[in-house]
Amino acid sequence: MTGALIQSGGTTIASALAISGVSIVAVQRARRRPIVGSALAERWMTWAVLGPLWLIASAWRPGRGVLLSAFVVVSAVEYSRLRPSMSLVDRWMFAACAASSIPLVTILRLEPLAVVVALALAGTVAPILQQDVRSGTQRIGAHSVGVVLIIAPFVLLAHIADDISTGAFFAVGLATAFSDVFAFVIGSTLGHRPLAPSLSPAKTVAGALGNVIGAATALGVAAATGIVAPAGMWMAPVVALGAISGDLLISLFKRERGVKDAGSWLPGFGGLLDRVDSLLVTSMLAYLALAITGGGTGGGPVNSAARCDACGT
Repeated sequence: MTGALIQSGGTTIASALAISGVSIVAVQRARRRPIVGSALAERWMTWAVLGPLWLIASAWRPGRGVLLSAFVVVSAVEYSRLRPSMSLVDRWMFAACAASSIPLVTILRLEPLAVVVALALAGTVAPILQQDVRSGTQRIGAHSVGVVLIIAPFVLLAHIADDISTGAFFAVGLATAFSDVFAFVIGSTLGHRPLAPSLSPAKTVAGALGNVIGAATALGVAAATGIVAPAGMWMAPVVALGAISGDLLISLFKRERGVKDAGSWLPGFGGLLDRVDSLLVTSMLAYLALAITGGGTGGGPVNSAARCDACGT
């Protein structure tokens, strides 16, 4: 499936970038605002880089391990900065847990649940050894929440690609990206009623509709290029719900900390965690949906051509 996935995925990404690029040009001209240097253009450029990387990760297992490892480590570092209760020792421990998570699943082939449980327990070691009766429970809580919300999603993504379907892995990432783009475009042009003003003032009800439209569009393109079957369109509301929830979830941490972005190095988005926030909840919901509908959760041998009956690949 690797060659077919590269060909179909390349066509899908090119189509996605073309559709989103035309949409951005149309929106900016309608608003009589410059295209070059705009937030929409910066987001498009970022996706022009991340899209091919995601395709490589989908088709090439070593590349997938590297990309997911980089994502989870950077996200873990940014998350720990948002949690003041975590000491320097806690941050190093959390970063070490993040760095080891993907190799434990992809190289040692440990069960994802076992990895998540072990990494969560690792956060109890330092507070207990230090006998921290003042803030020990807060430190353990910050670590455990981080394992579930930051590390586990990437572990499950690796599991989806290795044991369910590389096509599903690619489609989930593509649909999440499209969901974000359409939410931003539609929300910034048609949105008036705020969805969650205390958490994310810019997010609107119209933008939430854009999440659904974007996810459905991406999955439609993926179906047209043969990456998933038309039956895979059922994933659109799952992706949209996950994208909205993930965005608001990370916004909750940022508002509590009093910062706008988790970082500043990614053009148009802030930090990496600001970009992958939608993917965090989406990957967990996709995993649950695939498991419930018979996508398979077994830990059999790696097979890049693994079939997912639920997603049609």
